[in-house]
Amino acid sequence: MKKVLFVLFLMISFPLIVSAYGIDDFYINATILDNGDLEVEEYFNLNGYFNGMERIYYYKNSNTKEFDSEEYMYGGSSIHNADDVIIEEVRGVNISSDFNFDNISGDIFEYRNTAEKGSYGVYTLSNVFNGKSLLIYLPSNKNRAFYVKYKLTNMAIIHEDVAELGWTVFSSSFNESINNLVINVNIPNNNNIIRIWAHGPINGESKIISNNLVQANILGLNSNTAIDVRVVFDKDVIYNSNKRTHVNALEKIIRYEKALADKANSIRENEIEANFRNLNNTPSRSNYDLTLSAIAVYNNKEKTDEYLSRLYEYKNRVDKYEYGLFNNEIEIINNKVRNNQDAYKLYLNLSEYPENVFDLELKMKMLSEIEVVKNIIIKKEILFEIYRITIALLIIVGAFIIKNIPKYLNKRIKKTEPLYIRDIPTDLSLVAASILIDKKVSSYEITASILDLIKRKIIVVDEANHNILNINEDMVENMNDNDLNLIKMIFDNEKSINLKDKKRINEIRFACWKGSFIKELKDKGYVTIKTPVPVTINIVTIIIIILSLFTDLYFIGLVLIILYSLRKYKIYSPIVMLMCLNFHFIKTCISTNHFIMISIIFNIISTIICYIVLRRVDYKLDIKITKTGKIMRNKIFAFRNFLNDFGRLNEKEIPEVSLWENYLIYATAFGIGDKVLKSMKMMVNTNDVNIQAIFNTYIDYSTSFDSISRNIITFTMPKTEITIPESNGDWSSSDSGGSYSSSDGFGGGFSGGSDSGGSFGGGSGGGRF
Repeated sequence: MKKVLFVLFLMISFPLIVSAYGIDDFYINATILDNGDLEVEEYFNLNGYFNGMERIYYYKNSNTKEFDSEEYMYGGSSIHNADDVIIEEVRGVNISSDFNFDNISGDIFEYRNTAEKGSYGVYTLSNVFNGKSLLIYLPSNKNRAFYVKYKLTNMAIIHEDVAELGWTVFSSSFNESINNLVINVNIPNNNNIIRIWAHGPINGESKIISNNLVQANILGLNSNTAIDVRVVFDKDVIYNSNKRTHVNALEKIIRYEKALADKANSIRENEIEANFRNLNNTPSRSNYDLTLSAIAVYNNKEKTDEYLSRLYEYKNRVDKYEYGLFNNEIEIINNKVRNNQDAYKLYLNLSEYPENVFDLELKMKMLSEIEVVKNIIIKKEILFEIYRITIALLIIVGAFIIKNIPKYLNKRIKKTEPLYIRDIPTDLSLVAASILIDKKVSSYEITASILDLIKRKIIVVDEANHNILNINEDMVENMNDNDLNLIKMIFDNEKSINLKDKKRINEIRFACWKGSFIKELKDKGYVTIKTPVPVTINIVTIIIIILSLFTDLYFIGLVLIILYSLRKYKIYSPIVMLMCLNFHFIKTCISTNHFIMISIIFNIISTIICYIVLRRVDYKLDIKITKTGKIMRNKIFAFRNFLNDFGRLNEKEIPEVSLWENYLIYATAFGIGDKVLKSMKMMVNTNDVNIQAIFNTYIDYSTSFDSISRNIITFTMPKTEITIPESNGDWSSSDSGGSYSSSDGFGGGFSGGSDSGGSFGGGSGGGRF
């Protein structure tokens, strides 16, 4: 239950990190060689979790028909297929948003017949139908991008009038979405003819950069979406190619592409008309801007002017609609202010409305009305913020005062008891006496117990290496149950340990050791065991806390968290309280960002106050001291006072030196060992061998023992871990947008929609593994 509550706190305090799977940037640099081969370089940056990437490269499209010279065959046909695909190089390279194919560096991957997931720097290659499957082993924890270089042989075609490349870049079997795709096709030594068409989602665009370079790009390509490009250029570029058709193809290609372009442009026109219908029904600024965006990419001047003329007639209707929304928002804000509700988030939304109107005079009027609302909200919010901060601080201080009333009463009772008791308490064991003072087991008690065993020669310190402790088997008979539990806890069934190697202690054995002293106190009537809180109450409390934290009355949740943590989390009370207070101010800052600086200042001040007030709150046992126990407790306090003021005693009051070692052990259990040691060293001649040996033992080992003891205490506290899930999903994109599709091949939007992509030769698929 403790772990569940702590996880809930952390989940509330820290946002979850969510990442979408896909490819951020995919850059392709293809070059047409003089023999008709197509040499392709790929760079892509895969995000999310993966062991590597599978790329399947096809050199042949089985869906294409045999080529003939009829006009309707000038889409994809068998003439566009390559003869083979050859993998030339695989690398892991630095991630870059502007990768340079002219300067390639990175880890060159090695070919292997087989490899295991998690491997790095290797790849395998196998044959698939009409292509090859490349498995690249590059795990996501390497934080590297992928680079592949391959060649499609005998890909380009020589017609009677022009040369052509028809290439399916991605088949519908590619399983990764792409945020940014850029395809460059280089045509070296091309001087005259240059054309490009691209097919796929109509939000893509193709363009001619120069006679030697054409480009196709798209933002937001969904997975399993085919893309292809067609380039027409000079025949002389591939003078060494033997793939010839002996027909004049350019005019037939243009007529074929015109049909696809008309189809894509028809889709765009239908989309524009749909936007006009939405604008007519709801004349909002957002619908106006969507319609304008659709018109802007329609690359037909006559039709564009017609559409813009229709659109501008909606400006007055848009202003009237937006001002109506603005007035409604103002009225809602005023109602919230009158009812003392938080209205600042609504106020922030008001600033968007003036930006949505066209008329300047109306815009200035709206801005002045916003300023009036702002002044009202700020005055209300400041008062309400001060109220909430004051309540939070009063709750924390009040909880601490209530918690410490018993301590105050006990101190008043102690005044009637003797100030000092010089005799070591024999009615209780060392640890039981310390527990009775503050109801907790800290590192001091464990350190003192180990020192006591060394004094009694049950534990022997190695003279050569003081970090090594040994059990004196001859003294085992002199051990009581408490000693035996401590030995088992520290040595863990071993006869010798090295303190430097001892990192953790068995929690069960620590509980047995601690429980034996609680039993001792209970058997003597000094304490009673508190009844634990029923599980049902714990669950109800947690539910109330969660619900109240996300309402306007979340300070109630703060109260419950503090009270609950004082009862269940004692050692973590300061941490939990500070987390709650920080949550309070974080929520305040988010809801009232005009008040961030004041909130931060209050946050810092409140944190310091909480730390000062609560710094002594520690892990305490669920026990209640009886009246008899309080009498014994006061006697132990008097003995502790005697040790604490050891340095103030006059010469006549100083006890026998033979008792000093025991005093020092008890002082260690009470947390004042260093102070008592300092006082003792000032009172004696340090040349006294016996006394010096006592001092050296304490100095040499108390630090090491205290460190291992703190590990015990830390180990017994609840541990909590949080997993940050990652979500899996494609980049969302729309087929809307894109430029006007050009039938003549001089650039423009993709043609035909996504159903027309992938009609040529080649192609690729695959995905992460």
